[in-house]
Parts: sequence; structure tokens; C-alpha cells
Amino acid sequence: MNTDFLHTLAAVARHGSMAEAARRLGLTHGAVAQQIRKLEQELGVALVARAGRTVHLTAKATELIGPMREVLERIEKIRYLARSDEMMGELRLGAGNTALNSMVPAILEHLVRRHPLINVEIQPGHSARFYPAIESGELDAAIALQAPYPLSKSLGWQLLREEPYVLAAAPRHAGRHPHNLLTAEPFIRYQRSDWGGQH
Repeated sequence: MNTDFLHTLAAVARHGSMAEAARRLGLTHGAVAQQIRKLEQELGVALVARAGRTVHLTAKATELIGPMREVLERIEKIRYLARSDEMMGELRLGAGNTALNSMVPAILEHLVRRHPLINVEIQPGHSARFYPAIESGELDAAIALQAPYPLSKSLGWQLLREEPYVLAAAPRHAGRHPHNLLTAEPFIRYQRSDWGGQH
């Protein structure tokens, strides 16, 4: 299928007439009509209906315009990529609340500046869910806690940041060793089932 014919039909739809489409495309009225006829023959459906001197799109053509424009946009992206080294596509990234409120904004800012054609979809959640989601193909990558078990060979893991555990205590406990405080005083902790709690 000649994509120029799709461009021509899209121009007729956009500008409302073959004459205006021809003027905008730098073609003769006859060339536009011929391209539309060839497209009709190839698709096996009528795309324009003539009423006197006016021409309007058929219901079928109106139905096809959306998918045709999507095809033309994809082809334009392919042409752009062929002429450049620019990366494009979609990145599905998992991240927990801590990462979303700390490092993710800076990472996204840097990524968008370097690769503006990459669309990032962020899926919030917990580390324990991210690893199987990456293995199943639901996610491309995740910012997560290190797994407390050996990873399968299909997964890669890279350290981004190490954070110390900090014990916050009332001023009256100043100077006491953290282990003694945790042994003798009540405290709030992660659930043991959470990876943070296990650490």
C-alpha cells in the first residue's frame, strides 16, 4: 500500500475538499482524485462520495481515518529513527514510595532530557512484587530493595544507593546504644513479611 495515498486521503479529510488537499499537497486535483481511486481499488471500498461538485468522505473512510493516521505517525517515527540515533519507546518502571519521593524525579528529568521520545509509565508498588513482574514481562525495570534470595539468571541487579538505618529516639534516651534501646524499649518496625522488616 502506497503511504502517499494515505497521506492524500488524510489531507482530504483534514481540509474538507480534494481541491484544497491538492493545493496543500502541491498536486493537481486530478492527481488527488487518481490516488483516492487507486486506494479505493486496493481496499475494495468507496472512500469518497460525490454530490454535484462537492466531495465528502464515506462512513467507511471516516472509520478508517483514525487507524490510517496512526500508521502514518508510526511510519514517520520509523523515518525519524532511521535518520537519527535517538532512542524511543516505552519504559515500564516499578518504584516504591521511598524511591518515588526521592530519586525517581531526578532520574526521570535526566532521562527525558537525554531521550525525549521515551515514554515512561510508572507503576508504584512493593519490591517483592517487582521482581516477578520483571520476569513475566509486565515491567521493564524497577527501583527496589535487594532481594533476600538469589536472583534467577534472567534478572540483572545494580546497586543505585545504600541507605543507613536510623533509630529516632526521644531526647531522654540520648547517649544510649541503639541495640540496647531496641532491646529494652517499645518501637515501631516493619512487618517481618516485608523485605525492609527482614533487613
